[in-house]
Amino acid sequence: MAEPVRLTVDTNWMEHIREPLTRKLEQLGQQIEDSARSLVPVDTGRLRNSLHHEVKGFTLRVGSRDVEYSMYVEYGTSRSPAQPYLRPAIEQAGRTFR
Repeated sequence: MAEPVRLTVDTNWMEHIREPLTRKLEQLGQQIEDSARSLVPVDTGRLRNSLHHEVKGFTLRVGSRDVEYSMYVEYGTSRSPAQPYLRPAIEQAGRTFR
Protein backbone atom coordinates (compact mmCIF):
# COMPACT_ATOMS: atom_id res chain seq x y z
CA MET A 1 0.00 0.00 0.00
CA ALA A 2 1.34 3.46 -0.89
CA GLU A 3 2.31 5.91 1.80
CA PRO A 4 -0.02 8.91 2.15
CA VAL A 5 1.35 12.17 0.83
CA ARG A 6 1.44 15.08 3.23
CA LEU A 7 1.23 18.58 1.91
CA THR A 8 1.86 21.60 4.09
CA VAL A 9 0.68 24.97 2.82
CA ASP A 10 2.34 28.10 4.13
CA THR A 11 -0.65 30.35 4.77
CA ASN A 12 1.65 33.35 5.22
CA TRP A 13 2.93 33.21 1.64
CA MET A 14 1.71 36.75 0.95
CA GLU A 15 3.88 38.07 3.77
CA HIS A 16 6.92 36.56 2.07
CA ILE A 17 6.32 38.51 -1.14
CA ARG A 18 4.89 41.74 0.29
CA GLU A 19 8.18 43.59 0.84
CA PRO A 20 9.92 42.67 -2.44
CA LEU A 21 6.75 43.31 -4.44
CA THR A 22 6.16 46.66 -2.74
CA ARG A 23 9.76 47.64 -3.50
CA LYS A 24 9.34 46.72 -7.19
CA LEU A 25 6.02 48.57 -7.44
CA GLU A 26 7.66 51.64 -5.89
CA GLN A 27 10.49 51.47 -8.47
CA LEU A 28 8.01 51.04 -11.31
CA GLY A 29 5.89 53.93 -10.05
CA GLN A 30 8.91 56.23 -9.88
CA GLN A 31 9.98 55.21 -13.39
CA ILE A 32 6.51 55.95 -14.81
CA GLU A 33 6.27 59.23 -12.92
CA ASP A 34 9.70 60.40 -14.13
CA SER A 35 8.89 59.46 -17.72
CA ALA A 36 5.47 61.16 -17.59
CA ARG A 37 7.09 64.33 -16.22
CA SER A 38 9.43 64.39 -19.20
CA LEU A 39 6.56 63.86 -21.67
CA VAL A 40 3.79 66.07 -20.27
CA PRO A 41 3.22 69.33 -22.15
CA VAL A 42 4.06 72.33 -19.99
CA ASP A 43 2.24 75.64 -19.97
CA THR A 44 2.24 76.72 -16.33
CA GLY A 45 3.91 73.59 -14.92
CA ARG A 46 0.92 72.84 -12.70
CA LEU A 47 0.14 69.51 -14.35
CA ARG A 48 3.77 68.38 -14.35
CA ASN A 49 4.14 69.30 -10.69
CA SER A 50 0.98 67.38 -9.78
CA LEU A 51 2.22 64.03 -11.11
CA HIS A 52 2.82 61.46 -8.40
CA HIS A 53 2.69 57.76 -7.64
CA GLU A 54 1.63 55.77 -4.62
CA VAL A 55 1.73 52.14 -3.59
CA LYS A 56 -0.94 50.77 -1.27
CA GLY A 57 -0.86 47.06 -0.68
CA PHE A 58 -0.39 45.44 -4.07
CA THR A 59 -1.80 48.43 -5.97
CA LEU A 60 0.24 51.05 -7.83
CA ARG A 61 -1.44 54.31 -8.79
CA VAL A 62 0.23 56.89 -11.00
CA GLY A 63 -1.38 60.11 -12.12
CA SER A 64 -2.15 63.71 -11.39
CA ARG A 65 -3.15 65.02 -8.02
CA ASP A 66 -5.62 67.90 -7.84
CA VAL A 67 -5.45 68.94 -11.51
CA GLU A 68 -8.93 68.54 -12.93
CA TYR A 69 -7.88 68.99 -16.58
CA SER A 70 -5.26 66.20 -16.67
CA MET A 71 -7.56 63.80 -18.52
CA TYR A 72 -8.33 66.45 -21.15
CA VAL A 73 -4.63 66.81 -21.88
CA GLU A 74 -4.13 63.04 -22.01
CA TYR A 75 -7.20 62.21 -24.13
CA GLY A 76 -8.05 65.51 -25.81
CA THR A 77 -11.41 67.17 -26.27
CA SER A 78 -13.53 68.22 -29.23
CA ARG A 79 -11.55 71.49 -29.27
CA SER A 80 -8.09 70.31 -28.29
CA PRO A 81 -6.09 67.34 -29.59
CA ALA A 82 -4.83 64.68 -27.21
CA GLN A 83 -1.31 65.14 -25.85
CA PRO A 84 -0.67 61.77 -24.23
CA TYR A 85 1.99 61.67 -21.55
CA LEU A 86 0.86 59.04 -19.05
CA ARG A 87 -0.02 56.20 -21.41
CA PRO A 88 3.31 56.46 -23.27
CA ALA A 89 5.14 56.51 -19.93
CA ILE A 90 3.33 53.34 -18.84
CA GLU A 91 4.01 51.65 -22.18
CA GLN A 92 7.69 52.57 -22.02
CA ALA A 93 7.99 51.24 -18.48
CA GLY A 94 6.31 48.01 -19.54
CA ARG A 95 8.97 47.48 -22.21
CA THR A 96 11.97 48.34 -20.07
CA PHE A 97 11.16 47.52 -16.43
CA ARG A 98 12.93 44.54 -14.91
